[in-house]
Amino acid sequence: MRRRTAQFVRLARAKLKMTQAEFAKRLGLERRSILRYEKGEPLPPTVYFAIKFLVARDRLNKQRAKERINKRAN
Repeated sequence: MRRRTAQFVRLARAKLKMTQAEFAKRLGLERRSILRYEKGEPLPPTVYFAIKFLVARDRLNKQRAKERINKRAN
């Protein structure tokens, strides 16, 4: 379980291309909290859902940007 928590946090941060400090700031946490989660400490449910939200929002923003570019090209 600890390994999955650590992997989830690391992968989410990598998808967003953020440093630990940037990721922590976006989540309203301290950098050392991100470090602990990346080492496998259990995530509080609110942090888990906040990370899922950030990743989903980022994906949606990228999709919208592509759509705008495609519209302009046509």
